[in-house]
Amino acid sequence: MQVLKDDLKKKIISAASEEFRVHGYKESSMRSIAAKAGITAGNIYRYFENKESLLQAIIDPCLKEIEHTIAECTDGKVDMDFDSDEHINGAVLNLNMKLFSRGLVQIGEKYPDAMQFIARDEVYHSKYRVWLTSVLFVYYSQHCTGQSTAYNRIVASIGADTLIDTVICTLKYASQCRENQIDLSGILYRCLNAVIPSEVQI
Repeated sequence: MQVLKDDLKKKIISAASEEFRVHGYKESSMRSIAAKAGITAGNIYRYFENKESLLQAIIDPCLKEIEHTIAECTDGKVDMDFDSDEHINGAVLNLNMKLFSRGLVQIGEKYPDAMQFIARDEVYHSKYRVWLTSVLFVYYSQHCTGQSTAYNRIVASIGADTLIDTVICTLKYASQCRENQIDLSGILYRCLNAVIPSEVQI
């Protein structure tokens, strides 16, 4: 019985992913998602309290893997609670951009709908931009010595915007790369060299 419930829950999540992708989160309804999943509108609430909880079920696994990848490529020094004030004078922060690129491409291929939503949604986009700016500020401050605090903050802000946009843009070419047997993570890594100076990467 539990297996059937789990299968139905996955079916609802799949239907919601398609509905959000085609119509957008705001324009989608629990009724239309239920119909796509082949269940009644009332039955869907036995599995998900509302549309927001359904969205969280779609993006949470993706967010967890992004956080894991970030921790992995910084030797565990960076997580979503990263505080620049606590790390600015701490252990040197290194970023393994090859590992980072490979991880994000794998996540994008595994959770394409979730990645697209995170990229498009202003709340998530702003949250990651602020967080990434903080991380890059520490990174640039430690590796690019001789520059003022204001300079490093500006570079970090530009770097955060550029990195996010580069990742989003690169993932759009996933299918073309697969068709031509091209390593997408290698392309992403080369593009990110414009954001993270190659002389201070690991």
